[in-house]
Amino acid sequence: MKKIIVTIFALLLFTACGSEVADNEPEPVEKPTEYSVGQSINFDNGLIVKVESTRTDGGKEYFEPDEGNEYYYIKIRLENKGKESYASSSMFSYELRDSEGITYKSAIFAETVGDIDGTVLVGDVLVGEVAFEVPIELSASLYLYFTPDLFSDPIKIKLK
Repeated sequence: MKKIIVTIFALLLFTACGSEVADNEPEPVEKPTEYSVGQSINFDNGLIVKVESTRTDGGKEYFEPDEGNEYYYIKIRLENKGKESYASSSMFSYELRDSEGITYKSAIFAETVGDIDGTVLVGDVLVGEVAFEVPIELSASLYLYFTPDLFSDPIKIKLK
Protein backbone atom coordinates (compact mmCIF):
# COMPACT_ATOMS: atom_id res chain seq x y z
CA MET A 1 0.00 0.00 0.00
CA LYS A 2 2.87 2.34 0.81
CA LYS A 3 4.36 1.76 -2.68
CA ILE A 4 1.04 2.70 -4.31
CA ILE A 5 0.79 5.95 -2.35
CA VAL A 6 4.43 6.84 -3.15
CA THR A 7 3.84 6.06 -6.86
CA ILE A 8 0.69 8.19 -7.00
CA PHE A 9 2.47 11.04 -5.17
CA ALA A 10 5.41 10.81 -7.61
CA LEU A 11 3.07 10.89 -10.62
CA LEU A 12 1.26 13.93 -9.25
CA LEU A 13 4.56 15.68 -8.57
CA PHE A 14 5.92 15.03 -12.09
CA THR A 15 2.64 16.08 -13.68
CA ALA A 16 2.57 19.32 -11.72
CA CYS A 17 6.19 20.12 -12.54
CA GLY A 18 5.68 19.35 -16.21
CA SER A 19 2.79 21.77 -16.53
CA GLU A 20 4.76 24.71 -15.16
CA VAL A 21 6.94 25.31 -18.21
CA ALA A 22 8.02 28.92 -18.15
CA ASP A 23 7.46 30.78 -21.41
CA ASN A 24 9.15 34.14 -21.33
CA GLU A 25 8.08 35.09 -24.85
CA PRO A 26 5.03 37.34 -24.99
CA GLU A 27 2.10 35.97 -26.89
CA PRO A 28 1.70 37.68 -30.26
CA VAL A 29 -1.03 40.30 -30.36
CA GLU A 30 -3.50 39.48 -33.09
CA LYS A 31 -4.32 42.45 -35.27
CA PRO A 32 -7.87 42.84 -36.55
CA THR A 33 -8.52 41.67 -40.10
CA GLU A 34 -11.02 44.46 -40.68
CA TYR A 35 -11.19 48.02 -39.39
CA SER A 36 -14.00 50.61 -39.47
CA VAL A 37 -14.54 54.31 -40.10
CA GLY A 38 -13.25 56.39 -37.18
CA GLN A 39 -10.82 53.71 -35.97
CA SER A 40 -7.12 54.63 -35.78
CA ILE A 41 -4.80 52.03 -37.30
CA ASN A 42 -1.21 52.01 -36.01
CA PHE A 43 1.62 50.65 -38.14
CA ASP A 44 5.04 49.49 -36.96
CA ASN A 45 6.76 52.38 -38.78
CA GLY A 46 4.87 54.96 -36.67
CA LEU A 47 2.23 55.78 -39.28
CA ILE A 48 -1.32 56.19 -37.96
CA VAL A 49 -4.14 55.98 -40.52
CA LYS A 50 -7.76 56.85 -39.88
CA VAL A 51 -10.74 57.05 -42.24
CA GLU A 52 -12.63 59.99 -40.77
CA SER A 53 -15.73 60.05 -42.97
CA THR A 54 -17.29 59.34 -46.36
CA ARG A 55 -19.65 61.29 -48.62
CA THR A 56 -21.10 61.18 -52.13
CA ASP A 57 -22.01 63.68 -54.84
CA GLY A 58 -22.91 63.82 -58.51
CA GLY A 59 -19.94 65.92 -59.62
CA LYS A 60 -19.86 69.31 -61.33
CA GLU A 61 -20.86 70.49 -64.81
CA TYR A 62 -17.79 69.30 -66.74
CA PHE A 63 -16.60 66.63 -64.35
CA GLU A 64 -19.57 64.37 -63.80
CA PRO A 65 -19.42 60.61 -63.23
CA ASP A 66 -20.78 58.24 -65.87
CA GLU A 67 -24.57 57.89 -66.18
CA GLY A 68 -25.97 55.99 -63.15
CA ASN A 69 -22.85 56.60 -61.06
CA GLU A 70 -21.78 59.02 -58.33
CA TYR A 71 -18.52 60.04 -56.72
CA TYR A 72 -17.71 58.37 -53.40
CA TYR A 73 -15.27 60.40 -51.29
CA ILE A 74 -13.23 59.00 -48.41
CA LYS A 75 -11.64 61.47 -45.99
CA ILE A 76 -8.37 60.06 -44.65
CA ARG A 77 -6.05 61.29 -41.90
CA LEU A 78 -2.37 60.25 -41.94
CA GLU A 79 -0.21 61.03 -38.91
CA ASN A 80 3.50 60.25 -38.85
CA LYS A 81 4.90 59.44 -35.41
CA GLY A 82 7.75 57.43 -36.89
CA LYS A 83 11.39 58.23 -37.56
CA GLU A 84 11.20 58.69 -41.34
CA SER A 85 8.95 60.65 -43.68
CA TYR A 86 6.10 58.80 -45.39
CA ALA A 87 5.04 59.21 -49.04
CA SER A 88 1.30 58.85 -49.66
CA SER A 89 -0.03 58.08 -53.14
CA SER A 90 -3.73 57.83 -53.93
CA MET A 91 -2.93 55.81 -57.06
CA PHE A 92 -0.83 53.14 -55.33
CA SER A 93 -2.04 53.00 -51.71
CA TYR A 94 -5.85 53.04 -51.96
CA GLU A 95 -8.29 50.63 -53.63
CA LEU A 96 -12.09 50.53 -53.29
CA ARG A 97 -13.85 47.15 -53.47
CA ASP A 98 -17.33 45.96 -52.66
CA SER A 99 -18.37 42.80 -50.81
CA GLU A 100 -18.83 41.03 -54.15
CA GLY A 101 -15.18 41.62 -55.08
CA ILE A 102 -15.78 44.37 -57.65
CA THR A 103 -13.05 47.03 -57.73
CA TYR A 104 -13.99 50.65 -58.52
CA LYS A 105 -11.83 53.10 -60.43
CA SER A 106 -10.36 56.25 -58.97
CA ALA A 107 -12.20 59.43 -59.85
CA ILE A 108 -9.31 61.72 -60.72
CA PHE A 109 -11.61 64.58 -61.83
CA ALA A 110 -13.73 64.58 -58.67
CA GLU A 111 -13.34 67.71 -56.57
CA THR A 112 -11.82 66.45 -53.34
CA VAL A 113 -11.39 68.47 -50.16
CA GLY A 114 -7.68 68.32 -49.49
CA ASP A 115 -5.19 66.09 -51.25
CA ILE A 116 -3.98 62.81 -49.76
CA ASP A 117 -1.00 62.69 -52.14
CA GLY A 118 2.22 63.97 -50.65
CA THR A 119 4.94 63.51 -48.09
CA VAL A 120 4.09 63.31 -44.41
CA LEU A 121 7.14 64.49 -42.50
CA VAL A 122 7.98 63.12 -39.06
CA GLY A 123 5.55 64.66 -36.58
CA ASP A 124 3.27 65.94 -39.35
CA VAL A 125 -0.35 65.24 -40.27
CA LEU A 126 -1.90 65.05 -43.75
CA VAL A 127 -5.67 65.09 -44.22
CA GLY A 128 -7.38 64.78 -47.56
CA GLU A 129 -9.85 62.86 -49.66
CA VAL A 130 -9.57 60.14 -52.24
CA ALA A 131 -12.52 59.67 -54.62
CA PHE A 132 -13.93 56.75 -56.57
CA GLU A 133 -16.80 56.34 -59.03
CA VAL A 134 -19.50 53.90 -57.88
CA PRO A 135 -23.05 53.02 -58.98
CA ILE A 136 -25.75 55.18 -57.34
CA GLU A 137 -27.83 52.09 -56.50
CA LEU A 138 -24.92 50.18 -54.94
CA SER A 139 -26.28 47.83 -52.27
CA ALA A 140 -23.11 45.87 -51.51
CA SER A 141 -20.81 46.80 -48.64
CA LEU A 142 -17.79 48.94 -49.52
CA TYR A 143 -14.23 48.43 -48.31
CA LEU A 144 -11.13 50.56 -48.63
CA TYR A 145 -7.94 48.55 -49.04
CA PHE A 146 -4.94 50.56 -47.85
CA THR A 147 -1.42 49.38 -48.67
CA PRO A 148 1.15 51.41 -46.70
CA ASP A 149 4.10 50.42 -48.91
CA LEU A 150 5.08 48.10 -51.75
CA PHE A 151 6.19 45.32 -49.41
CA SER A 152 3.14 45.18 -47.13
CA ASP A 153 -0.18 43.43 -47.35
CA PRO A 154 -3.17 45.77 -47.50
CA ILE A 155 -5.46 46.40 -44.57
CA LYS A 156 -9.24 46.38 -45.01
CA ILE A 157 -11.48 49.18 -43.75
CA LYS A 158 -15.28 48.74 -43.91
CA LEU A 159 -16.91 51.93 -45.15
CA LYS A 160 -20.57 50.95 -45.55
